[in-house]
Amino acid sequence: MSETKSNNYDNLRGNTTPGYLDSGNDLKYACESMNPYSQPPSAFFDPTNMGIDEFEQSSQEAFVGFIQNDCQGFEYFLNQGINKKTFKKAIWQLLFYICEKLYNHEKLNKANLYLELKTMGQQNIISELEKLIKISESLNWQLAVFSVSKLAQLPENKTHFKSIRELQAKEVLDKAENCILQTESLQRLRDEYEYHPIDFDDLLAPLRSKWAGIIAYELLDNDLSPAELTQKFKEYKAHKIYVEDVYKVLIKQEEEAEDKEIFNLLKKPQKKNNYLPNDLAPVQKFIESIGWDETAATMIIMSAVAGILEQGFSVSIPEKNWKERCLSMFTALVCRSGKMKTPLMGELVFDPIISLVEDEWKCYQEELEQWEKENKDKKPSEQAPKPVEPPKRIMGDLTKEALSRVFQMNEGNGVLVAKDELSGFFKGLNQYKRGKGDDTEFYCELWNGRVFPPERVGEKNISNGIFRCQSGILGGIQPKILQSLFGNETIGNGFFARFSWYLRDTAEKFTPTFPDIEDESKVATVSISKFMRGFYQKIMKLTATDFTFSSPAKKYIKHQINKIDERADQAYRNGKDIEEEFLLKFRGKLLRYCALLQIIHYPDNPSLKINKTICQIAFNLLAEELFFVKKMISLNVSNSQETLPDRWIKILDKAAQLDVVKGRDIQRQYGHKAEIVRQDFIDMAKKGLGFTVGKGTRLGFTINSSTIDNNHF
Repeated sequence: MSETKSNNYDNLRGNTTPGYLDSGNDLKYACESMNPYSQPPSAFFDPTNMGIDEFEQSSQEAFVGFIQNDCQGFEYFLNQGINKKTFKKAIWQLLFYICEKLYNHEKLNKANLYLELKTMGQQNIISELEKLIKISESLNWQLAVFSVSKLAQLPENKTHFKSIRELQAKEVLDKAENCILQTESLQRLRDEYEYHPIDFDDLLAPLRSKWAGIIAYELLDNDLSPAELTQKFKEYKAHKIYVEDVYKVLIKQEEEAEDKEIFNLLKKPQKKNNYLPNDLAPVQKFIESIGWDETAATMIIMSAVAGILEQGFSVSIPEKNWKERCLSMFTALVCRSGKMKTPLMGELVFDPIISLVEDEWKCYQEELEQWEKENKDKKPSEQAPKPVEPPKRIMGDLTKEALSRVFQMNEGNGVLVAKDELSGFFKGLNQYKRGKGDDTEFYCELWNGRVFPPERVGEKNISNGIFRCQSGILGGIQPKILQSLFGNETIGNGFFARFSWYLRDTAEKFTPTFPDIEDESKVATVSISKFMRGFYQKIMKLTATDFTFSSPAKKYIKHQINKIDERADQAYRNGKDIEEEFLLKFRGKLLRYCALLQIIHYPDNPSLKINKTICQIAFNLLAEELFFVKKMISLNVSNSQETLPDRWIKILDKAAQLDVVKGRDIQRQYGHKAEIVRQDFIDMAKKGLGFTVGKGTRLGFTINSSTIDNNHF
């Protein structure tokens, strides 16, 4: 140490008598920095400057309160991570340093602290401290120490903006977040902050409310029985987390929302869930690359699964006597040619299933050849059982004669009928009947899971009686062809209502993107057929079972079906025969959709109890389908007794694409004058073909009755 510094040190002490703190350069450096000859005493300790910000106020309260307590409990400073550098002012740094040295020598108390200050010639510090002690009531010095620790961690320019109580509350909440459901840990936390002026329960109330909401949502998804729910409510109540009240509110809100959404067939419903599971993520990439959506992909995969399942799958709600004895599903994609319909069905369904069938036949041929070699010279009684011919899993012939033979030979296995174009099937109905009978009855029974073998003149009966069947039908049809088939004269037996329809938006424009095989992120789209082959292979191994529903799922299904039954009654009263017929098939389709989605989401081991999430996906799919059906009804004008003008047909076609059609929409696309088109709107509304919206040049036309309520103009 320099001579000058040594003199300053001696002056500061006032004498050279050794004390507790004589040794060590740290003390010398601290005393030198507070040399009274280099800075006036008023700057060294000025109570009027205290409290200019919360950090300094906390520092003062920490030491004054600590000295009031006879300097006992210094370890609390250390436990909070405080050292002499924590403090801004030299006075607090010096006091901390002296206290720490005395503490290490196990001689820390008020008398020894004052002795050291006197030895250093700092009686003025002692005097000022005593004044503060006299005017101060008993201070919570530990809270002040806590404040110093936390405020010291804040940026310099923000220390005086933060309330220590806010910081303390945040610290408690951060710790409580991780132990809110652990009674012992929460009690330890309460004990840790026992001396702090906070109301623990009041502080944790918002956190408990937050967790009550989180847990209530989880319970909604877990599909627990009433008894299990009661037990859960009791467990959480022990932690002062009142989940039951929140759960009941959520149930009520959910039912009210369902009542509002159930459902406007003229308004496309919003998806609430991903229809396909994460395991089928490559399917999403593929359908995006060819311009289709997840709804179409899900529907055709469901039909494929329905076709390759073995017979015997069923789904039921016994309490209501609702049961579907098979999971057959017929799907038709309605879209114009050139919309990538063939690649969609080919890559996702036809090609992978055909590949599996080819492998089955290859194995069968090899087994048959081996059997023939081994049993060639044996008597029939000595021969081993002959290999069984594999079932016919996919076929292109939709005639009822071919289907009856296949079901008789398949011995408990289903079949998928794959038709790229279904127009020939629909046009060929009743081709043998010459106006007598109805082939549609056969396909209605096929959807129900039963087949009555047909009889032809000169042909032996292929079966005596009725046999069960499981099937899927999948194909496409163009809108114009469907229009010629679909109308009031074709309804009555539920044939069209048994089909699941997907109508591709005729106004949609899309340019397919063909992935580069070198792009690793898109390899899944290139090999999607191989990927789906593995998926269908799992489905083929499943054994038949009867699906039921968890308690929340059952409640959801009952609620939805009751509302749809009311809507069907309303359609009947209003003379909307086509809409009524489709709504009457809602129950059976919904149950089947639930079972098929359960299999698709859990192909390795589907649970026998279907959860509520699966039911919500099924309902949303069906709501979309019925929206498509309503659009098809609006496209069909064949039920009009008089021939409609060509311009009116164009308006109806446009109205199926847009919410509201305006005169300029028709003018731009077809060249008709807007004022003439607006008069058409009025005339068409009088004919009951739709509704007018707005006035004057803003007059529009809609087939959507809800648009009038929304008052877009």
